[in-house]
Amino acid sequence: MLDAKQLAKNIQAALADITAFIEKPEFQTVLAELAAVPPELREYFIRSVLISREELSRRGVEVPEDITVQRSAFEDNRPTLFCVTKYLPEMGNAKKKVTVTFDEGWENVWELPSFPAEKVLGGRDLRELIASAPAKAA
Repeated sequence: MLDAKQLAKNIQAALADITAFIEKPEFQTVLAELAAVPPELREYFIRSVLISREELSRRGVEVPEDITVQRSAFEDNRPTLFCVTKYLPEMGNAKKKVTVTFDEGWENVWELPSFPAEKVLGGRDLRELIASAPAKAA
C-alpha cells in the first residue's frame, strides 16, 4: 500500500529537482535559443538539440542522470513541444513520475535571457541543416 505522505514528499522533491534544472542559466539559454527559432522549425530544433544529451552538453547543459528531456504526446492533442521528467522512487508496485511540460506558447509566460536569432545553432543555417538531415525511417 502506498504511503500518501511519503508519495507527496517524493513528488515535491522531484518537482524541486526538475525546477532547479530548468532554472539553470545554461538551460535557460537553450530555451532562449528555442524561442528564437521560427515556429515551423521548432520540432527539428527540439529533436536535434533539446532532447539530445550530447547537444545539450555541448551547450554547457549537464542533464542529471535521473532527469530526462523528451518529446511527449497526450491524448487531448495539446500542442506539446517537449517535457522534463523525473521518475519517483518505487513504492510497492507503483511507478510514478513528475513531468513539467512545455506546450506551444510557453515562451510568452517565461522571462528568458535575450538570444540573438543569428546565433541559433551556433550561427549555422537551420534550414540547411534540416535539408541535409538524414530522412526519418518510415
